[in-house]
Amino acid sequence: MRGKHRAFIIYIVSLLLNEKVSRLFFFTLRYKSTIINKNDEKKGETYMAVKRTRESEEMYLETILLLHCKKANVRAVDVCDELGYVKSSVSRGVNLLKKKGYITIDVATGDIEFTDTGRKKAEGIYERHKILTAALCKIGANPELAEENACRIEHVVSDDMMTVFKQFIE
Repeated sequence: MRGKHRAFIIYIVSLLLNEKVSRLFFFTLRYKSTIINKNDEKKGETYMAVKRTRESEEMYLETILLLHCKKANVRAVDVCDELGYVKSSVSRGVNLLKKKGYITIDVATGDIEFTDTGRKKAEGIYERHKILTAALCKIGANPELAEENACRIEHVVSDDMMTVFKQFIE
């Protein structure tokens, strides 16, 4: 079974490294066990909006986590600088995270802190990133390419596939 998983992972990653094929592959990936039919435009638009929202949310959480590793106090302006986004976009994103209960924002200082739920989610996202980066490096991708692609893949890969990647690197 392990050999089959390895061959499958190599095949999937080779597809992902090919930009044209990766776009098609990402479009047909599962999101919460719903396969999007390419002919169903309305469903496809909904899927893409949910995917973008989920990816954006995860990017913010991961960025805040990594910033907290570098410095004690993290504010929205730090997230702006790290991601290169405009202040209004980050403000909206951070407020959405707050509404979902992932973070708190100190009114006086603007410091962003994780709730227990938010920290757990952010650490899970970062773990996925590290596992995918290691798997891509293991099959021969250079670290920079592995890092770049892991960042994109981490937001769409299923939990079952993450288990396969995790087993592959162990």
